Amino acid sequence: MKIMNKAVEWIFSPYSRTLLVPCAVFALAVSGFMVKPADAQGGRVIRVSNMATAGGVESQVEIAIRLSSQGDEASTSFSLQFNPVVLTNPSVARGPDVPFGSNLEINTSNLTEGQLGILINPTARYAAGVRTIARVTFTVAANAPAGLHLIAFTSVPTPQLVSSSTGEPLPTVYSPGVVAIGTGDGTRVVGRVVTPDGVGLANVTVIATDTRDNRRLATTDSLGNFNFPYLTLIEPYIFSIQSKRYRFTPRVIQINNGRENFDFVGLR
Repeated sequence: MKIMNKAVEWIFSPYSRTLLVPCAVFALAVSGFMVKPADAQGGRVIRVSNMATAGGVESQVEIAIRLSSQGDEASTSFSLQFNPVVLTNPSVARGPDVPFGSNLEINTSNLTEGQLGILINPTARYAAGVRTIARVTFTVAANAPAGLHLIAFTSVPTPQLVSSSTGEPLPTVYSPGVVAIGTGDGTRVVGRVVTPDGVGLANVTVIATDTRDNRRLATTDSLGNFNFPYLTLIEPYIFSIQSKRYRFTPRVIQINNGRENFDFVGLR
């Protein structure tokens, strides 16, 4: 355990802020921190989803935390380790598969060290299957170096623990993920959200959900314009609008080459 912690500390130290994942994976493998096969722990896995965004521009990425549930989990806690120079201002929300009324506790005492603690106490056990238990949104700095940036699990400040309704610890594999910045094939997508009369709607959230249930978020400006700096090419997304005043019908849109421009008109 000490060797694992030292490896994680080195990866996220100030001397390695621009370290890319290939080197990180090698270091973690040597330390024994690499994820074991799910079968080794009965199939129970908590994993960080992978996400991609553009480089050279400030953007937001939403990371899904998913539990491969066996149907007996009643509480989950863990901490995320990330590069605080690249990924900033994290916010956490309960996932859609967490039972209604469940308690969510966030520990931000170590944010300057790139550590974020999360504790979820659901009101009932999780149903068996892959469950999204939390969504973490980061701001990606405009000067963030291109490459793959690791989001790993750690036990500081909140310990890694999955327990049953009787408080019994349940063996669990913790699988890290990456945020890819300025890599791969992607394009900028812009558009406008307007009222039925064509007036732009400000401060409305636009959500683009891919086929793996990963979401990208954008907020409209004072004129109703939104901007996704990076969406993967030749992939369908479900675009939905969150508004308290108007209804919007979700649209399935496949992203093609070049800059895309889409408008969304509200319904009364």
